[in-house]
Amino acid sequence: MIFIFGHTGFVGQHLTNYLNQNNIRYKKVNRDGLDNFNFNVSKEDTFINLIGHAHSKINDKKTYEKFIDSNIRVVDKIIFLAKKFNISKLIHLSSLRVYVNSYLEEIKVDQDCLALPDTIYGQSKLAADIKLIEFEKNSKTKVIILRPPLIYGKNVKGNLKLLIKLCKFSFFVPFKNNLYIRSILSVTNLCHLIKNFIFLDNNKIKKIIYHPRDSSNLSIYEIVKKIIKINNFKCVMVPFPFNFLKIFLASLGAKTIITQLFKSVYISKVDIDERFWKPDENIEKNDFRDSMN
Repeated sequence: MIFIFGHTGFVGQHLTNYLNQNNIRYKKVNRDGLDNFNFNVSKEDTFINLIGHAHSKINDKKTYEKFIDSNIRVVDKIIFLAKKFNISKLIHLSSLRVYVNSYLEEIKVDQDCLALPDTIYGQSKLAADIKLIEFEKNSKTKVIILRPPLIYGKNVKGNLKLLIKLCKFSFFVPFKNNLYIRSILSVTNLCHLIKNFIFLDNNKIKKIIYHPRDSSNLSIYEIVKKIIKINNFKCVMVPFPFNFLKIFLASLGAKTIITQLFKSVYISKVDIDERFWKPDENIEKNDFRDSMN
């Protein structure tokens, strides 16, 4: 049996729909279910953790606690259950943000890239990853940590949603000269990857951490161009001085968008065997289209 923790979130909703379409059985576990877990579990079962907190600013202790609770304490509880039932596999959704540091303008993720995050989100996700790595060392459970880049699809949230709104409702979009490179990932491609890991024999899984992405890395200009073209938006891209744009966005309180749009963060090479998983470019186009509706 597959147990999904975090089924109500963006990825969780897409994953449950995907599994339904492929006639794959699963059970949904909500946050309360972590403390009152009353399911029958066998050693052949798989846990999938999609619970996480990302899209908010830290302006008080309560918000800080949200990051710690959702990104670290939840993982402690899932590890406890995995130990208790000695499950076969634990798949955890982390983030490429564990590598993002505000002092670096370019972050090329490869085997030599160090995880030195300077945001509470990145730090909390990294702390959870470390706990899971230590857990696997001392158990028979196979741990798989996925560190995806920016995920897009229908009902997308966060900074990409804001970018889409800008393209949809503005006459001019000031990103024509923005050549910073980003990796992105279709949520359907991600669901396909998770499904493949669920059914892959543990002996064939050689690593813990994987970095999935779509076929190609794109500049911000190319991403925006794709958004406009696929959805037939009427806006026009124009060049705009970066410094003025940063000041304008900062005045709107959009500092996280500045971090996202004026920094190159990309996976240099997909570290997943193509015989096991390969991103579908047609799905990429469909998810870009659906995500704008």
